[in-house]
Amino acid sequence: MTFEIREYTKDDLPAMIEIWNGIVEEGIAFPQEEPLTLATAADFFGSQSFTGVAATENHILGLYILHPNNVGRCGHIANASYGTSIRLLRSIAFLRHETVRRLLEMRSRLFRRPVEIETTRRSFPVGITESF
Repeated sequence: MTFEIREYTKDDLPAMIEIWNGIVEEGIAFPQEEPLTLATAADFFGSQSFTGVAATENHILGLYILHPNNVGRCGHIANASYGTSIRLLRSIAFLRHETVRRLLEMRSRLFRRPVEIETTRRSFPVGITESF
């Protein structure tokens, strides 16, 4: 499977919402309780330091967000989270590797400091959160 990891565009939002809301509905990984709408998704993803997607020619396979963990003295750590589409079940390991590699690259360019990465796989039957 060939895909690119790139910054999201507004055209990506419907697929990103489907991925994000699926993870939120599982109630295991992300803290949100309310699903995103087109308006709230545009605000949420647009407010991140960086929001990227893993995309094929026809599909968004995953997304990730990167932002400071906090402000002031607690702002030295960046957080990154990502989620993947069910379409990726066969290629999940490769995408996870490439996404984390890209997160670390973007972290270095944007923050030049440590990063906490919360990774979330959306798969059957539940998402799994890992920290590394």
